[in-house]
Amino acid sequence: MNELRQTGEAPGSKDGMDVSLCRLNLITNELQWAGANNALNLFRNGALEEMKSDKQPIGCHPQNKSFTNHEIQLQKDHSIYIFSDGYADQFGGPKKIQLQTA
Repeated sequence: MNELRQTGEAPGSKDGMDVSLCRLNLITNELQWAGANNALNLFRNGALEEMKSDKQPIGCHPQNKSFTNHEIQLQKDHSIYIFSDGYADQFGGPKKIQLQTA
């Protein structure tokens, strides 16, 4: 919250952001991943596995806690998939929701 200058108090911004963050070591093929409301999907051994994210956004949230760092050892036949909430979470739409700024 310090980096985004958020206090959680009105009239300030209380926006957060959902994100998946990956770090891949190309020498060891180790993937480190943390998710803020966005899961990671891993396809390996013919099966799709969902790695659960932490149920909080980055930014302003009533119960800010550290994010879980997942370490995954990747093999040649593994595929990873991460997604954005993208268009569905944009402001506007039929209810005309508008971003409130401080």
